[in-house]
Amino acid sequence: MGVGVSAPFLSVIVTTHHRPQLLSRALEALRRQSFQEFEIILCADEGSEETRRVASEQLRDTDTFVSRPGTRGPAASRNLGVTRARGQYILFLDDDDSFEPAYFAALAARLQADPGPGVLYANLTVVLESRGPEGIVFREARRQANRNLDLRWLWVSNFLSNNSIAVATHLARRVTVDERLRSHEDWDYLLALLAITDFEHLDVFGPAVHVSANPAEHRNERAKRDRQIGLDFIAIYRKWPAPDERIRAARLEQLRTLGVSGDPAAI
Repeated sequence: MGVGVSAPFLSVIVTTHHRPQLLSRALEALRRQSFQEFEIILCADEGSEETRRVASEQLRDTDTFVSRPGTRGPAASRNLGVTRARGQYILFLDDDDSFEPAYFAALAARLQADPGPGVLYANLTVVLESRGPEGIVFREARRQANRNLDLRWLWVSNFLSNNSIAVATHLARRVTVDERLRSHEDWDYLLALLAITDFEHLDVFGPAVHVSANPAEHRNERAKRDRQIGLDFIAIYRKWPAPDERIRAARLEQLRTLGVSGDPAAI
């Protein structure tokens, strides 16, 4: 795909892996945005014909498609996308999620009026659905308002979806998504941002997280079954030391619920 002459206001980094049906829905949601000053950077860690077909059908001349076979996971794709971004702010979108049509307009209005915040996070909708060869079947949707979140507890566990944030590009390039983690690399990325900038809430609904009714399709559930998730929590805790004793105690309790133990001095 080509590159436009003028830089867009937003860059949307979409990551995908062998899910053309879901990818098509995600890209359609982007094309329906009422605010169109954005570019799509689609990063696939495979080179399948189906993914290339969807990219050819859905992407515009101003968008970018990067195919990097090797199955290195979404972290490497996001890092690559950040290096290609030309917009002032970066958004992340997994191939199974979407944005509501008016979201970019609300986001741009807020950022153009006050470009101060390094990270904005919005409310989101959690959509439960069934997926199969016959298509996607809607089950239920639940609104999740993020206006009263206490972000100090991000040092214990994650409660922000990566597609609910908008990051100033110059800050996104100061940190990287950890490609060594088997799970929760999006949470580690949030902590890296939290260490260098302020987060502010945008009280609008726009991001939608689509959750499969089949737990076997959940990446973090697979990591939990093979006990990798506890090791990833410990790695993240060691990288980002607890800011106070209250957080340290909560971390130890979190590890206990995951069935692992940690050295209080190390977390």
